[in-house]
Amino acid sequence: MSLWTHVAGIVRLDTIEMLHPQGRYSVEHAIEQAFDYPPMGSEGALSISYQRTTTGNCIAWGFVSIWGDLRDYGEDDDAQRIVNWITNALDRLEKIGIGTRNKAISIEVEGQPEILLGTPSEVQSE
Repeated sequence: MSLWTHVAGIVRLDTIEMLHPQGRYSVEHAIEQAFDYPPMGSEGALSISYQRTTTGNCIAWGFVSIWGDLRDYGEDDDAQRIVNWITNALDRLEKIGIGTRNKAISIEVEGQPEILLGTPSEVQSE
């Protein structure tokens, strides 16, 4: 019987385009490099896509989405390896001036509690 790990999420990316000219150091290239070597199950790897949603020197560049269904990837520490892959990729982007915010990522290994990665928010009480 197969064990499935389901991943879905989105992260807003912020940067000023003029800091990342086209070519080797473009935002698109940086995203592809940051999310290299994705976790892989027996039928394929996690996928990413990115979309620029603004033009000009607006700080909100766009988003990157992460998704996939990994078959037979549900060992004890495998969910943590996915968390580490995502966290490391976002850290790599931050180090070169591409900010990440408004994260919402779900990692669900069948039969285990769902892991949610998100941007912490303050809860105010009255």
